[in-house]
Amino acid sequence: MIFKVSREKFVKELKDLDSIVNGKRQKKLPYQLVALSTLGPDTIILWCGDVQRFCSAEVLDSGGLVFNIKQFTAILATFNAQDISIWVQDSEITIKAGDRKFLINVGSSTTNRDAFQNEQRLNIKKLKKLEEKAFFDLRDKLKLGQEISYVDNGNLQTGGIFLGFVNVAGHAMAQIVSHDRKVAIIPPDQIGRVFNRTPENPLSRRML
Repeated sequence: MIFKVSREKFVKELKDLDSIVNGKRQKKLPYQLVALSTLGPDTIILWCGDVQRFCSAEVLDSGGLVFNIKQFTAILATFNAQDISIWVQDSEITIKAGDRKFLINVGSSTTNRDAFQNEQRLNIKKLKKLEEKAFFDLRDKLKLGQEISYVDNGNLQTGGIFLGFVNVAGHAMAQIVSHDRKVAIIPPDQIGRVFNRTPENPLSRRML
C-alpha cells in the first residue's frame, strides 16, 4: 500500500477520531488501534468502532493496515513537511517527507488485525450467545480492508470495503463502505464475493 497525504489534514483526522471514540476522559477500555484502508484513487478511510473519517490522498497502491493511534500521531507530529508519503510492506510502515524517512515495525499484520477486531468487540456490549460462534467464524473468513460485493436494500453493490463487525442489538453486523463514501451496516449473510487485493506494484514504490 502506498499513498501521499497532507500531514496536517491526516493528523487532524486521527486526533478527531481519537477524541470521538475515546472522549476527553480516559476510558477503562479505550480504543488504541485504528484501521486504515485506501478507498479508490484519491481517498483513505480511517475507522475505529462505528466511527469513520475520510481523508483525501493520492493513492498509488491499494491496501490496508492497523496501527496504534496515539503512537502514530506522535510520530507524524515530529515531521515538519507539508506532505508525507506512507507505504506499507508486510509488517513495516515507512513514512517519508523530503529526505527524511521513519520506519515503524508493527509486528505481524494478521496479529495486529486480529487484535484490532478483538478490541472492537471489547468496547461494545456482549453479543448474544447465539451470535458468538457466528462472530468468530465470520471474523476468520473476512479480513479488514478487503474489497467485497454485497447486497444493500435488494441491490447488488460492488467495490465495497469491509470495515469489520459491529454489535447491533446483540447481533454481529458487517460494516461496509462504498467508493462514494457511503457506510452501510448489513447482515453478514448479505456479503457476496470477497476479492483479493492487488499485490504492491514495485514501480509505484520507485515513484516515491
